[in-house]
Amino acid sequence: TMHIDRRPGEQVQVDWVGSTMEVCDPDTGELAKVHIFVASLPFSGYIYAEGFYRMDAEAWITAHVHAFSHFGGTAPILVPDNLRTGVVKNTVSELVINDDYRRMAEYYGCAVVPTRVRRPRDKGNVEMSVGLVTRQAIAALRSCTFMSLAELNAALQDKVDVINERPFQKREGSRTSVYLGQEKDALVPLPARPYEVIVRRRATVQFNYHVVFEGTYYSVPFPYVKREVEVAVTRSTVSIIADGKRIAMHERRYGPRGTYVTDPGHMPQAHRDYVEWDGDRFRRWADEGGPATADVIDVILGSRAVEQQSYRSCHGVLALAKRYGATLLEDACTKALAYSPRPSYKTVKGIIGELATKQDAARGNEHAYLRGPEYYETLGDE
Repeated sequence: TMHIDRRPGEQVQVDWVGSTMEVCDPDTGELAKVHIFVASLPFSGYIYAEGFYRMDAEAWITAHVHAFSHFGGTAPILVPDNLRTGVVKNTVSELVINDDYRRMAEYYGCAVVPTRVRRPRDKGNVEMSVGLVTRQAIAALRSCTFMSLAELNAALQDKVDVINERPFQKREGSRTSVYLGQEKDALVPLPARPYEVIVRRRATVQFNYHVVFEGTYYSVPFPYVKREVEVAVTRSTVSIIADGKRIAMHERRYGPRGTYVTDPGHMPQAHRDYVEWDGDRFRRWADEGGPATADVIDVILGSRAVEQQSYRSCHGVLALAKRYGATLLEDACTKALAYSPRPSYKTVKGIIGELATKQDAARGNEHAYLRGPEYYETLGDE
């Protein structure tokens, strides 16, 4: 083997640990596997480790962002293995880096230089760090039960801090002292804001005007049903893009699979009306019509043992305002309350129909042609 002298701040080496840890779900008791990411600075040997539920591209890039933040800087050269989330192709004649990984590296001013295929010694420092983390952190925490990923990562970092602060056997100082004294200031300064991972997917808008991402359904305006759109996802937001224009944006949810995130503005009017059916909403609608309308709605809402059973009747009463006008509905509700302290939708409908008929007749009489007495007096002269 060959000893290679490293320069401070020259490289950051990264890898996944072969061993895994577990987090217990506090609600179900199920154990979720946690994969451990390790990054190291070859000159000082300073180590960073963090656990993730997945080893996908999003977790891979997020791990780098967190590692750079922990180090307080980056290095010109980033050395990963040839995993698919980082490297598409690595041959003697061609090197193709995953687009998402390349964008992140360029943002931090790094050049991705993966190891040769099946040559782990090309990143020997992080391989050694992986061994230390496996034996002195993961193994030491094997008997512990963690109820959240944050709790696991806090315990893991405590163990890694102990490794970093332990004195070297063959050189002066420790990983931490060499990092602070000689390497930290040599790192490339971080950008003003950390890189935000953007995961992009193509999806078709379903008949219920939602697209799905990782088991959660996000709404889009209903005219886009059956259209293919692009879903751009960060850790906090989900954006849906069609024809180069963002048509919807939601807060990202990490709840159970099958969760729906729906913007009422994306719904057809009929669906929106149905979703908005509740007692308070009906009372607010009725208040806009007048006190008698509000009293009738309040009576109908209280007429059933379960309030939801009266929603259709309330909707029917308020729909009469669209047909006959709010003023006529208020008059009909006033008469209905005079007839009975507990009027029903059927009562109000009958009264408003009669009032509308009388109103139409009165309007017709205003325009009728009436012959006066003078007309009849002249009939005998003919």
